[in-house]
Amino acid sequence: MAITTRYPRLLLPPSTVTVTQMGRRSLGPAALDDSRQLQLGAGGFWQIELSGVGVWTPDQSRVWRSIASRLIRGRTVAIPVYDHRQAPFLPGVMPDVTSHADGTWFDDGSGYLTPAIIAELAAPAELRDEIVSIRMIRGAALQGGEYLSLTHPVWGECLYQTDGIVDVAGDVYTVSIWPGLREDAAAGDPVEFDDPRATCWLAADGAMADTRTSEIMTRRSVTMVEWNP
Repeated sequence: MAITTRYPRLLLPPSTVTVTQMGRRSLGPAALDDSRQLQLGAGGFWQIELSGVGVWTPDQSRVWRSIASRLIRGRTVAIPVYDHRQAPFLPGVMPDVTSHADGTWFDDGSGYLTPAIIAELAAPAELRDEIVSIRMIRGAALQGGEYLSLTHPVWGECLYQTDGIVDVAGDVYTVSIWPGLREDAAAGDPVEFDDPRATCWLAADGAMADTRTSEIMTRRSVTMVEWNP
């Protein structure tokens, strides 16, 4: 697994998040008339753009620069998709964030997250599987369209999206997901719905530049693409 930084969702929140599914497109074999069909493979990757990130304080500026320098050295960052409104929370139940025992927080302003949604894989699944079974131990019913993430040994935190409910048996939901699994997964592996993330790197060199103006309040944007080992 690559050395990964977790993006500080509370310290550097964006005003707009754009999550894009990028398919694997290729041209098929040539026909007799030399025409070709566009083929879409089962793979694909995520592109995530964080726009309007407020970098107003010295702490925010220093953390932005620190993340940028790590990424330019080939490290990765776990980017949240900021999708609380669509996550399967029970009514009135949200994640609880607490500080250290002495009342202080981590350097990026974050704390310890107590999840409101508890879920796990109900059955083992293999590389590239697009159907998985999820046991919702605590959470609302899945409907399709939810983001989730699994932490794999090699790929790290991987983002997936449910796109259909295949079957429901008690608290076990069999769902179709995109993309297919990046690695084998075991029954009992935790499924993250509270704060799904994708392990990413910069879409291009210079994509996280330290842009400053004479204005005290500046907003920045960065585009990331899913990392692959």
